[in-house]
Amino acid sequence: MWPGIEGQTVLAPAVRHVAREPIEWIRLWLPNVNKKDLPQVLLIGDSITQAYYEDVSADLKGKAYVGYLTSSLSVGDPMLPQQIALVLKNYRFDVIHFNNGLHGKDYTEMEYARYFPQFVKAIQANARGASLIWTSSTPVREGKDMSELAPFTKRVAARNKIAADYARKEEIRIDDLYAAVLHRPEYYLGVDGTHPNSQGRTAEARDVAASILRVLGQ
Repeated sequence: MWPGIEGQTVLAPAVRHVAREPIEWIRLWLPNVNKKDLPQVLLIGDSITQAYYEDVSADLKGKAYVGYLTSSLSVGDPMLPQQIALVLKNYRFDVIHFNNGLHGKDYTEMEYARYFPQFVKAIQANARGASLIWTSSTPVREGKDMSELAPFTKRVAARNKIAADYARKEEIRIDDLYAAVLHRPEYYLGVDGTHPNSQGRTAEARDVAASILRVLGQ
């Protein structure tokens, strides 16, 4: 018996639920990272972010240098804030455009609400003056001609509300990419219902680039 705790109940620390996918990945791409003549922009997200990255970079050519940090990890995974901190502590950016919401289906929305602030705080703590933009996760489609919203889209919308409410509380700018593509099933034709086709990538990139240019005052 430890001195001083006789007759007391000692509770073991709660075990955090960590749900990982069969394949996890992380990709970092920072072109022109040492140049100072244009603003540096970082896109944080997943494979959707990676899909529209090239078009965003093209749309901002001559106005900003754009890189990305993309990962399959959800906000519920303690590794994600560590990944973000590692990059932001070593590289400085003027604008950080970020998202996380489609991965981590095995986390409940209650868990998403618990861990989303930690995801954001990892960015804020290491942003070093960068302007922040949160963007909503895009809907998932299915069916003939991708005309139907998949059941998971209800969960995406719930996560977006959780994230948007927190972004407003923290006075973080919002880029509502979900709303921009919600009624555009043609953006999903010929692919898997989650990722956009070339038309969709172009449209999403245009939206993202415009949100960044507004922050840069261009």
